[in-house]
Amino acid sequence: MSIVNIFAIVALLAVGCAALSKPSNGKGESTVSNSSDFVVLNNGMKFPIVSFGLQVYDDDTAKERTLTAIQAGIRNFFSSVLAGNQQGFGEAIAASPVPRSDLFICGSVNTGDGQCSGFQDCLSQTSQGCDDNLQAMNLPYLDM
Repeated sequence: MSIVNIFAIVALLAVGCAALSKPSNGKGESTVSNSSDFVVLNNGMKFPIVSFGLQVYDDDTAKERTLTAIQAGIRNFFSSVLAGNQQGFGEAIAASPVPRSDLFICGSVNTGDGQCSGFQDCLSQTSQGCDDNLQAMNLPYLDM
């Protein structure tokens, strides 16, 4: 597992912990709002509770299964660069009647073999990985 994947997992755990934590507002009350569909993170972002993670299958299957998930009401998606089907996933998002702004899309990057030498090199490889992922999905941004 590359260091970038480990950081992605840590980031997901941190977001989950932040969403479910009960920060003090001076009255001992939670400032996290819950509904049956999502939690509101401390920064105000709505994080859908149920997530659809793309597995390793071809682009056509990714498109079909993503559209099915959207029709079923799923609004949180995790697309791994290692699955190699970002194009099909992006096509499904474009073809969906649900606006992009109503979806929470998480992605990952692969920095080659996971080896980088120093902060600047790692930052450069990660930035390139993000750009490549967005281009493959044909999306303007990721939520995480």
